[in-house]
Amino acid sequence: MKTIRLPFFLLGVIAALASCGAPSPSLLKESHRSIHIAVFKNESQQFSLEERLTRAMISAFQRDGRLRVAPASRADLQLNGVIKSADVSTLSYTDLDRAIGYRMNIIVEVSVKDAASEEFLLENRLFHSTGTYLLSSELTNATSADVTAALSEQVLSALIEGW
Repeated sequence: MKTIRLPFFLLGVIAALASCGAPSPSLLKESHRSIHIAVFKNESQQFSLEERLTRAMISAFQRDGRLRVAPASRADLQLNGVIKSADVSTLSYTDLDRAIGYRMNIIVEVSVKDAASEEFLLENRLFHSTGTYLLSSELTNATSADVTAALSEQVLSALIEGW
């Protein structure tokens, strides 16, 4: 019995290893070399979050380098997004009634379309990110950077790697 299981086990391991190298289904075509990232619309109550998220999105694409960030008139792709919600809640309070940390939840809706054909690569796709910030007396621009960076990486992965 043991000798029969070993070949099946080895076949399973080989199949698993082979699938790890499989190419991911990118949404991009050869002609897609640049992207314009419009300033996100902000439907939340978080002041200037749209600016921070737009900057984080541009930075993520620049770091990745597979798509050049360009003005709308010269871009192959157009990315538009809407901040649907951005909630900040206090985790807990100290004995002196001071916050010991915050949790921030952001949901964005993103669409990416081909500028020439107007065909959508992503259409109204929702992305969500959460961050927890401990030992802080107030939520600052810096504390939302992790959440906006995580959202940017999710959008980048969805577009470039097909996730």
